[in-house]
Amino acid sequence: MPDRRSARIPKYRLPKPFSLVVVRLNGRDIYLGQHGTEESRQRYEQVIAEWLSNHRQLAERRELLDSPRALSVGELVIAYLEHAESYYVKNGHPTGEFENIKDAVRQLSRLYGKMLVADFGLPELKAVRRAMIQARLCRNVRPPDL
Repeated sequence: MPDRRSARIPKYRLPKPFSLVVVRLNGRDIYLGQHGTEESRQRYEQVIAEWLSNHRQLAERRELLDSPRALSVGELVIAYLEHAESYYVKNGHPTGEFENIKDAVRQLSRLYGKMLVADFGLPELKAVRRAMIQARLCRNVRPPDL
């Protein structure tokens, strides 16, 4: 007799600290876009249809990134910052780690915020690293407020 859980279709869901909808397939989260939009619902239907047609297995990772609604680097940074703000808390107060994370992603957002995540690669990462070095960012130096 087949397992009842394997017959279920994963849900269109909104993780609490995020504004992006996600569906979990085979242990991997696939981001669908902004919550409640027609575009995210269509992306959900597309991903589920592909998953079902592939015998409940994910397609190649590259195919998932080449979706009509891929995330921009800026959207990914915003989603991560929303998560980090609630995650890096101790005794009900934010830790200094959240400020460190904001400093770390500032150059990334400034340089590549509008670029699609799927197009971001090693040359872009090296450029972000170079910009951080030029801005004199390291563990014990705070950048000037921008």
